[in-house]
Amino acid sequence: MPSRHSLRTIIAALLAVLALVVFVPPLIKLSSFRKSIVESISGALGRPVSVREISLRLFPQPGFTFEGFVVQDDPAFSAEPLLRAEQVTASLRWSSLWRWRPEIGTLTLESPTGMQPWSLNVVRRQDGRWNLQSLLLRASQTSAAPTGKTRPEARLRFPYLEGEGGRINFKSGMEKKAYALSEADFALWLASENEWSLRLSARPMRTDANLTDTGIVQINGAIGRAAALDETPLRLRVSLRGSQLGQLSRLVYGRDRGWRGSVAVQAELAGTPRDLKLTGSGSIDDFRRYDIITPDNLRLATTCTAEYHGPAQELSHIDCRARNDELAMRGRIANLAGPPQYELAMVVKQAPMAELTRLARHAKFALPPDLTAAGILDAEFAYRNASAQPGWTGEGTTSDFVLRSGVLGKELELGSISFELAQERAKAEARGKHRRNARNVGPADAGNQGVRLTLAPFALPLGGPGPATVRASISAKGYEVAVEGDAELQRVFHVARGLGLRAPAFGVSGNTRLDLQIAGAWSGFTPPVSTGSMQLHNVTALLPGVNAPAHVHAANAVLLPDQVRVENLSAAFSSSGRNPIEGSLLLARDCDPAQPCAVQFDLHTGEISLAELNRLLNPQMQRLPWYRLLGGNPAAGPAKFEARGRIRVDRAGLGSLELQHLLAQAEFRGRKLQLHQVQANLLGGKLHAEWSADFSADVPHYSGGGTVEHIDLLHVAALTHDAWATGTGSGSFKLEMAGRSAAELAQSAEGDLNFDWQNGALPHLVLAGAGNTPRAAPAPLRLKRFSGHAVLRDRQLEFQQSKIEAADGIYRVSGDASLGRLELKLTRNSHGYMVSGTVEKPTVAPLSEAETQAALGK
Repeated sequence: MPSRHSLRTIIAALLAVLALVVFVPPLIKLSSFRKSIVESISGALGRPVSVREISLRLFPQPGFTFEGFVVQDDPAFSAEPLLRAEQVTASLRWSSLWRWRPEIGTLTLESPTGMQPWSLNVVRRQDGRWNLQSLLLRASQTSAAPTGKTRPEARLRFPYLEGEGGRINFKSGMEKKAYALSEADFALWLASENEWSLRLSARPMRTDANLTDTGIVQINGAIGRAAALDETPLRLRVSLRGSQLGQLSRLVYGRDRGWRGSVAVQAELAGTPRDLKLTGSGSIDDFRRYDIITPDNLRLATTCTAEYHGPAQELSHIDCRARNDELAMRGRIANLAGPPQYELAMVVKQAPMAELTRLARHAKFALPPDLTAAGILDAEFAYRNASAQPGWTGEGTTSDFVLRSGVLGKELELGSISFELAQERAKAEARGKHRRNARNVGPADAGNQGVRLTLAPFALPLGGPGPATVRASISAKGYEVAVEGDAELQRVFHVARGLGLRAPAFGVSGNTRLDLQIAGAWSGFTPPVSTGSMQLHNVTALLPGVNAPAHVHAANAVLLPDQVRVENLSAAFSSSGRNPIEGSLLLARDCDPAQPCAVQFDLHTGEISLAELNRLLNPQMQRLPWYRLLGGNPAAGPAKFEARGRIRVDRAGLGSLELQHLLAQAEFRGRKLQLHQVQANLLGGKLHAEWSADFSADVPHYSGGGTVEHIDLLHVAALTHDAWATGTGSGSFKLEMAGRSAAELAQSAEGDLNFDWQNGALPHLVLAGAGNTPRAAPAPLRLKRFSGHAVLRDRQLEFQQSKIEAADGIYRVSGDASLGRLELKLTRNSHGYMVSGTVEKPTVAPLSEAETQAALGK
């Protein structure tokens, strides 16, 4: 057991060592050694190096800390630093200290919190050389012992180089690229006498975009020593994992191309830069377009092998395969430094159309989720730009091609479809397009010059007497399809919806003659546009908000990019064709499904009535048990149907009234009909009015107002089959009524009437002394003028502020009148009359003086 004195000595020694570790390093200034240290590092790297400050540390491991560490680049490549790090730590090997020959065990590039991360600039010069090439060659020619060697020897052991949280930038000549690797962690060490091992993990990024799920790039492998760089043995594994396709497209193209999926890429490089063997694979899980949600996971995958020959700058023996060799690409690319020369061949062998249709469901919007196919596809394509006729060539065909879907109803048999791929040289030259030499372009450039896939004409069964004929072509920019022939209209709409095209949602059946052109562009996912014409014959259509089917005897529908113009329309809402409607329609295309889709019209019919309008538009009158057979829905559509335009009607029935030569601007929306600028002949005179009809409730409601001019009272009297009045009348009115029948309308009618009746007579009304001489027989009352205001309520007119100008003077009129009952008082000065009974048989009785004075309000 040590004595108390010895224990004190040991404790004092430990405290002294601890004091040295804590207090001595900050007191040691290495300023006098900084120049020699920096020069030593510069000599080892072959690049100018600068350090702002160097400090010594003893804990937890002896070493140096460099602050403001900068390695300049070769001026032939860049004026910017090759490497910049705010803090670099060099840890010394413990074993080297006992030999008084310090060795750096670990050299760490650090990114302290709150400081800029370390950065490395990788530059490629115009001649194809990289700024890191000389450093790699210098390192390979330096004699050093392996990093992991435990026993020191005459050679210095290569340090373990590492960095955390840094950034790697890329430049092409003087241009700094937007691409970079962030959050970069790397390690480099000499694993054996002649082989370095390296490890890199980083996240791809763009400096001009805020990207998230670009994934992690990992590089692992080994680099051997060699006398020349192109003889350096390489074994590298490169992978990209966790990348989302939308973010990856933003990384590559600078914008989201609209595709989704999880991307994984793996590649292995083995050999030397002079002769390198490449193997790799790539996959996209849950591939789809951004606006398509599907329950099934579509996985796209391929594997590739190739050989790279450095002196010739050639990629040869390219062999890529997918789906058990159903899809394959082989060939070579020479002169990679440019301009490249391509010889590529693509083969599609016995590819199931079911899988291609599945791909289409994930790539084409609005395709039915249950769309599937039978049949196979065989094709061969080639691209060569080093031949006398550069460009794409090839051909292919489908066999037993059939499409199936519940939307299609009956399966669509397409059978054998042949196609050919070729360049459009003559067409492009005829347009005077400027072309570069074909030897200087790649496959993408050739597509821009006019590569086109042309389908041979094929039959499309659309329910007509014979199949329609389809012609189609596809280019790098878009596609064009032409359909011509006879078809059944409902089948056309089913096929259109089955192929992801918009078609009217209301039920329809009948025959048509098609002459359609469908075109679309690939960029921006723009929907296809169909133009052309459809000649309709004997078509039955169920329109939203209308209770009876429209029977279209004939019409010609012209499809414009934004509208459909229906011309030479001849239709009726009765199977017998009674009261036909003629004219034209203009329908908007691609309107928002959540908003009313407007229809403009100019229509003419011979006859219409309120009862007929009620039958067509009142939702309580629906009696269509076969509605669903045509694909319609009796409860859907009224609020999404809007129409406006001009109507002309030869005869319009309003109960017992008849309007002739009716002309109006009409608007129908949400089962509400409004008539503006109404003009018509009424009862021998003219009508000008505004009118509305609301069919959205159980009982239709009508309201409006206007003026009448020069009404023939003899025509008014004729409504009761008795000539009880003559003369002409004018006035203005407001009227509201509701009901399903003429009786209900008359019972509910309420309104106001300002009238002016001139030069008339009431043949059945005789007033004793009213224009009669004592010796003459009593004569009917003749009117110079009957004017005033009346209120209609409970099927009666209540006269207010009204007066009759007769031959013997002016009579004040008050009381109520209807076609079935009169109760009027005619008063003048000190005498008056009570008129009762009916307009056909009125009864006249004199009023007493008191009654007269009361009627006069005296």
